[in-house]
Amino acid sequence: MRRPDLRSFLAACLIVILAASLVGGAEVITAITKDQLKGSLTKPRLVIIDVRTVHDWDASQWKIQGAQRQVASEVKEWMGQYPKDKVIVLYCASPNQATSAGVAQDLTSAGFKNVAILEGGWGEWALSEYPIEKK
Repeated sequence: MRRPDLRSFLAACLIVILAASLVGGAEVITAITKDQLKGSLTKPRLVIIDVRTVHDWDASQWKIQGAQRQVASEVKEWMGQYPKDKVIVLYCASPNQATSAGVAQDLTSAGFKNVAILEGGWGEWALSEYPIEKK
């Protein structure tokens, strides 16, 4: 019998934690695939926000085409810059979307209705050679 690897275990834990945190009337966090996001890049209602950690942001010269950079821990300070009717897609470097899921929860709790996280985060996007640009 094959033992589950650490990434699979952490992903399962994150799902359980997110599910537990969503009980009690909170909004469900929507996920979007890299293919869905790629097909939506030109839509005017779309706002892509890069919430990678400072370390991950500094370690890369690139970001998703059109993405804006925001610091995840400062979400309460910057969320007012965005209209609540925009479609906001968040991504981070974690393949389990841990950082972007936390920010998505903060935004939905503040009344944002169209918030999603990018499945697989920055790594999946970059591996797919989808549109990127220099920071």
